[in-house]
Amino acid sequence: MIGETERIERVQQACDDAAWLFAESGGEDGFVPVVIAIPAPPLTNAVSQVRNLWDTIDRPNLRIELLPNVNNPEFADLLVREAEVQGMRLGIAKRRGRHRA
Repeated sequence: MIGETERIERVQQACDDAAWLFAESGGEDGFVPVVIAIPAPPLTNAVSQVRNLWDTIDRPNLRIELLPNVNNPEFADLLVREAEVQGMRLGIAKRRGRHRA
C-alpha cells in the first residue's frame, strides 16, 4: 500500500508529464484527474479540504473530480461552483456502470 506522500508525488509527476500538452493546447487539454469522495458539509469545510489538496499538489493542470453523490447532488454542484470561483478546477466524475461477466 502506498502512503499519502507517495500518492501526491505520483499525481505531481503525472501533471508534470502532461504539462507540455497543457501548455501547447493553451490550457484546453493535458489535465490530470484526481478522483475523491465529496467532503462532508458544511460548504466551508468541504471547500477547505479541496483547497488543501489543490494547494498541496500545486499544478495548473490538476483537475479534482468528485465521486457522484446520489444522496446530495445539490451539495456537490454547489461545491463545484464555489471551488471554481476560488480558481480551482473541480468537476463531478462520470458514473460508470457495473459490468457482469
